[in-house]
Amino acid sequence: NHALRNMLLQLKRNYSRLNLSIMLKFTSNYSFRLYELLKSKCYHSRDDQGSSASTYKIRFSLSELKLELGIVNAELDKVKRVLNNQANPDFDKAVEISPEKMLTNWSDFKRKALDRAVNEINDISDLQVSYDTIKHGQGGKVYGVDFAVVMRDAKKEEPVVLTEDQKLELLFEIRDMLGDAFSVK
Repeated sequence: NHALRNMLLQLKRNYSRLNLSIMLKFTSNYSFRLYELLKSKCYHSRDDQGSSASTYKIRFSLSELKLELGIVNAELDKVKRVLNNQANPDFDKAVEISPEKMLTNWSDFKRKALDRAVNEINDISDLQVSYDTIKHGQGGKVYGVDFAVVMRDAKKEEPVVLTEDQKLELLFEIRDMLGDAFSVK
């Protein structure tokens, strides 16, 4: 698309590089979205901390995290009105007025979304993630989550080395599939 050409080709800031092979291995939508969020925050804070930092502290309010993970539908007009046109949107109010929400109980949210996502990210990705809850008030109601993210070196896959016989066999298989359109040269 010509309208997007300059935006994509001259992209220098405000983007995160995500590994497609890692993203495709996730089985949970929450893992996919949380990985994307944490990776993005790590890249943004990398500029603040210096490029050599590999450990990041990231804080989300519980309402913001639920909106970002898609547990509360942020696409509804009521919710958009609360979130848009503000420097500091009121995430709590947006969650409160949304008629479409799941996992309203902290223990359900923790068990079904957060723990599952963190475990899957730790098993599959180049991030090591742990979290602590932020509690406040009588009874210690959870109102936020502090993530500790460590960037690990990406696992580098070694290239497959074929023997001469394997190379010839591969060439003959390709020739059989393509027919006369392919020559060994």
